[in-house]
Formats: sequence, C-alpha cells, structure tokens
Amino acid sequence: MSLRRPFLLLFALGLLLGPADACRAERIAFCVGTRTAMSLDIPLDIPFRDMPISIRKHGIESRIETTASIDVTNEASTAIEELDIQIEYTSAGEELLGILHFGATAWHPQQDYPPPPNRRYFMNVLKSSLAPGNSITLLATSLRVLTSCPNKARLTAIRVRFSDRTEFLRTVSAWTLQEIWDEIPQVDLPIGSVPEGNPVYLLQLSISATGEVQEVQQLRSNPARLPVAVRDALRKWRLPPRSRDGEPDASKILVVLRVIREGSGCDVYTCPIPFARADLSPAFVLIDLAHTSITAAARRGLESFDVQLGGAIDGGDIW
Repeated sequence: MSLRRPFLLLFALGLLLGPADACRAERIAFCVGTRTAMSLDIPLDIPFRDMPISIRKHGIESRIETTASIDVTNEASTAIEELDIQIEYTSAGEELLGILHFGATAWHPQQDYPPPPNRRYFMNVLKSSLAPGNSITLLATSLRVLTSCPNKARLTAIRVRFSDRTEFLRTVSAWTLQEIWDEIPQVDLPIGSVPEGNPVYLLQLSISATGEVQEVQQLRSNPARLPVAVRDALRKWRLPPRSRDGEPDASKILVVLRVIREGSGCDVYTCPIPFARADLSPAFVLIDLAHTSITAAARRGLESFDVQLGGAIDGGDIW
C-alpha cells in the first residue's frame, strides 16, 4: 500500500517549479492560491461552540487532486488520542463540491497493520497523545478535482477521543465514507488498440454500491473515440462507491482519462485537459494510463500501461 502524496510535497513542488515553469503548471490548475501561498485560504464555518479544540489556517488546493490542511490545537485539559474531522465544501450557489476528512491517531503501524477501515484516511500518525495546549497540522486529500474554488467550507462532523477513553462527538450531517481505491494493476492492451499520441477522454462511470464499474459512457474525446479494449479494462476495475448516510450507494462519477506516452513532451502536471470547465463541473477524477520504456513487459502482442490515479506514481491502494 502507498500513502497519497502529502500536501506539503505539492507545496514544495510548486516552489521548485519557479517562475519559468509557472505557465506550464497552470495549464491544469483549477483552484490554487498565490505564488507565495499555493493553497487558497477559505474561512471555516464552525457550528459547534463547545469544541475541545480550536481550528485555524484552513487552506485548500485542487489541481490534479484536492489537498487541504488545518491547524488544530488541543484546548482541553486532557490529552487527545484521536481526531476525526469532516469538512464540506460548497459553491456560491450552495452546490456541494466535495467532502474532506482530516484525522490523526495514536495508532502504531507495527502493532496494528493494516489499519482498521475507519482509520485508513488518517494521514497523521501521532507518536504520542496530543497534550493540552499543543498543536498539530492535519492533512486531507481526495482524488476529486474541484473545477472551481469552494465559496464556503463548513465543519459538519467531529469526533475527539481523549487519553482517558472519553469522547466528544458532534454532527450536523451524516458521516461520509472516505474514498478508498482498491489496487488497480497495470493495464495490458493489444498493440495498436490505443491511438498514437496522447488521446484524452471524458467519461462517466456508473459504479454499483459494491464498487463494480457497471457502465462506461464516453462524453467527450480528443481526438479519437475510446478504444473498446480500454472500455473493457475499465469494466474490470473496482472503485469506491459513494456513501449516503455512511452507507455505500450506487453513483456516477466523471473521469478524465489521459494516455501519456514517454517522450510525448508532457507529464501529469502539464499534459492538457482539453475540455471546458462546464463539462467537468463540479468535480472529476483524473486517471492516467502511462506507457514508458520501463513499464513491465506484457504478454506477446500486448503493451502495458501503468495506472496513475490523480498523478500518483503508482496504482496501489490510496488511503
């Protein structure tokens, strides 16, 4: 399994790109901050006035995936063992754009591996309990790319577990399961079945409550139609279903599927997405099929493509 690329790594990458590469990086930027602060600062509505924590410095960025961070301080008189925070993001028209989960736990990998399902999205592992007065930066990530910056952010659920085993729990909406993508292996396709160059497809995937891809509908393409071999490969994938009131539910998602070939002159950050924002609204998932000279050899008559989710280096589990 592999952790999603941390928020701070994306921030550092933005600094390394520098002014010369700014235009290249901005080709597929959807919601970003300024040159000095890559994430966009969004005020956070907190409906719970009796929280044992305080939250500040809330930032979000959506480029090839969505990442965010918040600074949390323990305002209680007891140490905190675990934090579980859900924030909903909406547009000016009150349209729900996405949900992010921030979490930290004193779980120790060497003692409890793999983590329980309800902890898999925790990107922060506490080496010790969060003592009264101490602070921590919590990170969150999602494969959903928001095509516009959120206008509002609201804390909709929070759970705090203290070192004495007591809990603080408040909700104004149901807990939503975090996206957990099952492992997607490399895709072997008949040689010549995928057009040359870097074709891009806008697809709508219908996903069952158990994660099967039941239907693949092509909405747009540039320049060619989706090959039958690729459609058949997608039908074999298992993707995380949407959740309703915390329970899996059938859903449909928009997917931008790009084919990126070695030596094509672009990468996951600079290959264009040739579709209008209105076609991608309000959010989509970016999936790349990357073919390189180091891709594992396929069977005779086939060529292999690595599956990269949201620009990830590999197609392993995302949590």
